[in-house]
Amino acid sequence: MKITDCTSCKLHRGRTNIVNGEGPNPCRIAFIGEAPGFSEDLSGRPFVGRSGELLRACMIQAGFDLSEVYITNIVKCRPPNNRDPLNLEIITCSAKHLFIELYTEIKPKIIVAVGRVAANYFRPGTRITEEHGKVFDHNTGREPIKYKFIPIYHPAYILRNNSKTQEFVDDFKKIYEQYKA
Repeated sequence: MKITDCTSCKLHRGRTNIVNGEGPNPCRIAFIGEAPGFSEDLSGRPFVGRSGELLRACMIQAGFDLSEVYITNIVKCRPPNNRDPLNLEIITCSAKHLFIELYTEIKPKIIVAVGRVAANYFRPGTRITEEHGKVFDHNTGREPIKYKFIPIYHPAYILRNNSKTQEFVDDFKKIYEQYKA
């Protein structure tokens, strides 16, 4: 589902581009972040800035073929000043776009929530510092599919906190094990 225009929330006013998801359809695994950043807004592609480079490098290092991975965000337009998306923006965008994208088209068996905001969207109350890299069987009842859920740190956090780099890399090894299982 390629979104060509949307004015459902205020984020459309400041965007350069809508940032659609990328990857095969259907797809066994989906990496889902919170919202596009500056580079993503300019390019119209998810995870292409410094955070995206780190995310993709860790995927490749773990063994993933990037052509077999779906990457998207909950919110498709960049929030001002890269702030976290507001609850109303998350609810509006996910109901109109993400729900359809994931559960009627992509149908992943594994969802990797990239960062705190994405983790709490899928599993409210997730404590990313305690639960990153853990695998959960997940279905809240609102999703029409069951999947494995794995929260990870956001790569922007890792770029600011180098001491967590090894944990981040190790989480990708766990994700890849689940992918290949």
